[in-house]
Amino acid sequence: MSTHDSEAIEYLQSRGVAREAAFFLPYVRQGMTLLDCGCGPGSITLGLAEALAPGEVVGIDRDSSRIEVAEQSASERGIADVRFQTADVHELPFPDASFDAVFAHAVLQHVKEPIRALGEIHRVLRPGGVVGLRDDDRGSVVIAPQAPDVVRLIELLTMVEELNGGDPGIGRRYRELLRVSGFQEVKISASCEYDADNAATRQRASLAVRAARGFVGPVAIEQGWSTPEEMERLVAACVAWGESPDAFSAVVWCEAVGRKG
Repeated sequence: MSTHDSEAIEYLQSRGVAREAAFFLPYVRQGMTLLDCGCGPGSITLGLAEALAPGEVVGIDRDSSRIEVAEQSASERGIADVRFQTADVHELPFPDASFDAVFAHAVLQHVKEPIRALGEIHRVLRPGGVVGLRDDDRGSVVIAPQAPDVVRLIELLTMVEELNGGDPGIGRRYRELLRVSGFQEVKISASCEYDADNAATRQRASLAVRAARGFVGPVAIEQGWSTPEEMERLVAACVAWGESPDAFSAVVWCEAVGRKG
């Protein structure tokens, strides 16, 4: 595993039930069966498993390397009522009406066919089951001090994700998407994630550099949106921003809960 991959895993493992799933916890209870779509290294999944014990929790992700990390974490923490497998939210490998609840954190913004994904989620839910969705809204990002090159990199990231079929602002459409997909009693909320100190801004900058060098830069250059020289400048600007004693960033996360009739 590369240093950049390790940094990404470390960031994802910092996510947990207390913050990322707080909006959903009132809708689940002990003994439920739950599917966590796009579980990554499993930090939220394991928290849900502890909250729902003795229920059964299943975590899925398209990235098998992250599934391996999740399985190792479950073993280390001694959490038995959870299992992980590689799968795609567009084609869930479960029978109809398999789960009481489904959770999808930072997933829909990346999928090419969100209606198809929500249709699969609806299918595997039991009647009366609930889904919880949470995605950050790229258009809500706050950056200080003002850093035009950092904003430019965020714009390029958005363009590349849209080119790949994603929607970095999909949370604004939750009510519509859930309604069209057959869900009822839709409840919408929002919360804010922010970088509280320089350790957090340095990590944020490091992740931006990883994205710039890993997939944003090559695609942006290939599409004619940027140049190698500009990308190096943007990377340097991100690093400088992260080190600034005055650095701060925040983003709104859109949240929704819907019920299958």
